Order: sequence, then C-alpha cells, then structure tokens
Amino acid sequence: MENLILKTGREEIDTLVSDTISSVINGNTDPLFIAVQIKKFERAFDKIKSQISDYITDEAVKYAGDVVYGARIETSMQGVKYNYCDCGSTEWKEVDDQINFLNKKKKIIEQSLKNISNATPSFDPKTGEILHPPLKTGKEGVKITIQ
Repeated sequence: MENLILKTGREEIDTLVSDTISSVINGNTDPLFIAVQIKKFERAFDKIKSQISDYITDEAVKYAGDVVYGARIETSMQGVKYNYCDCGSTEWKEVDDQINFLNKKKKIIEQSLKNISNATPSFDPKTGEILHPPLKTGKEGVKITIQ
C-alpha cells in the first residue's frame, strides 16, 4: 500500500501546482479536465479520511511531534465548541433569547424583502418607507458531479 503514497515534499507539490496552473493558462491543458480530476481526488480523499479518521488519530498519538512520511505529525483539539446553556448565567440566557428572537424576526423581514419585485413598488405599512428588493450578489461557479 505504501507504493500509493505521494512521495513528494512541499517543494515538489508547489512545483506540481505551478506547472499545472501554467499549463492551463498557456492553453496546454483543459481546465475542466483539471477541475474534474480535483473533484475525483477530493471525493476519494474525503471518503477515505472519514472512514479511517479514528485510526489516523490513534496512530498520530504514537508519533506526535515526529516527522513521518515527510510530514510533521501533531495532535490537537479540533473543532472546539462551547455550550453555554448549562453555565448557570441568567445574563447569558437573556442575551441568547434576545438574539434568537431578533434572528427569527430578521429572517421573516428578509424573506419579505426577497419577495419584492423591482417592477412593483412596495411600501412598509408601519413606516411608509418605499421598499426595494435586496441586491443579489454572487459569483458564477461550476458544479461538478462525478458520474
């Protein structure tokens, strides 16, 4: 299985990246070919990592701080989250309740504003303000689905 290991260091990886980018920019490689290859590797890596993550962690503990296969291995707490609900702070609970209430109210207002069309003027019944639809921003992207 070790023959499947990419035997490259940081410099070789950087060269591979640079060469690939240059090849695409110079028109020698189809960018969609690269995008599809990346998607396939990502899918494979994500599936493998999710299935063996516990084994990886168990093994990493043995080598923490060492360089193995050309990479320094370190363990750390990742994805740390704090749950403040059981801290006993009434001040925190009151603020959290206010935030949740305001977030729900904001979502209702945002949904209402999304329904406004430029063709038909809309007015806020409480304030009389002229309402406009929100500006929609984004970036054109590519969705790749492996068949």
